[in-house]
Amino acid sequence: MKISVNENGEMILEEVYSGIGLRTEEGNMIGVCMRDDTLEINVLPKDNNGINNWWRVNMQSGTIEKMGEEFVNTKPYRELYIDAICGIDIGYDILGFVDLKGLIKFTGNQHNESWEWIRPEIEKMDDEKLIFLYHRLKNI
Repeated sequence: MKISVNENGEMILEEVYSGIGLRTEEGNMIGVCMRDDTLEINVLPKDNNGINNWWRVNMQSGTIEKMGEEFVNTKPYRELYIDAICGIDIGYDILGFVDLKGLIKFTGNQHNESWEWIRPEIEKMDDEKLIFLYHRLKNI
């Protein structure tokens, strides 16, 4: 990171790839970092419960756009729970103990039992149901 002061007395930061944060007395925060030819901004309200709210500056149009869903409103632990659930092999032992309606689909045939998780449906679950399902499957 390079720090300088311009002719107007403004602080200028260059090569800010790890990011900087601005925090209010109330605990609200904005993080800013450089990416190639643009800037990314993360808005972090005090009581955001770990939710990231990422924005990218479009230097060509001079606008600020919400970034893709992979960055917006994500909680890192959710991804771990979802990955763990989707990594579990589904068999009749699980089907008999847990209601998975709408979360799995049958992909086998009359000769072989095969089920797949429907990840987008699991991603729609609220935190409480997601964590409950994980622990329920873990203990079978």
